[in-house]
Amino acid sequence: MYLYSRQVYNSKGVFKKMKRHIVEIGTKLVLSVIVLSMALCITAIPALADPSPVVSVSPASQTVDPGDTFSIDIIVDPDGEGLSGGQLDFAFNASVMQVDSVTAGDLLGTSPIAVGPFIDNVNGTVNYALGRQGLTTPPTPNGTFATITMTMNGDRCPTGNV
Repeated sequence: MYLYSRQVYNSKGVFKKMKRHIVEIGTKLVLSVIVLSMALCITAIPALADPSPVVSVSPASQTVDPGDTFSIDIIVDPDGEGLSGGQLDFAFNASVMQVDSVTAGDLLGTSPIAVGPFIDNVNGTVNYALGRQGLTTPPTPNGTFATITMTMNGDRCPTGNV
C-alpha cells in the first residue's frame, strides 16, 4: 500500500496520468448527467401538457318516480390515450335509492376482466374494476365504462330529478 501511495504521489508521470484519468471520468459523468437531464425534460414536458381522460354520467339527469328502476352510464373520453383498465368508486344516497346491478360497458373490449362489483346499499357505495384482455392500441375510442342500474326507494323519496 505504501509503495502504491509513494508511486502515485512521488512520481510525476503516474500522478499526471491519474489526474488526467480522473478529469476524463468527471467530464464523462457531467456530460452523462446533462444528457440524462435533457432526456427527462423531453419526456416530462409533454406529460405536463397531456390532456387527461374525461369521465361523465349519461344521462346527466332524469326524472324518476318512487319504485322506478333506471340506469346510468359511466362514459369515458380517453382524450387520445390508450386505456387498459380502470376503477369505479361510486357513492350514492342509500336512503333514497339502491343499486341493483353494475355491468361492464364497451370501453375495454367485449369481455374485460372484472373485479367486483362490490355493492353496499347500506353505506351507498359501489366499487368496480375492469381490465382489458389483450393489447391496448392507443387511442382508445370513447365508450361506456360501466352501466349502473338503480331503483328509487318507494317509501323514502318523493318524485324528482336524479
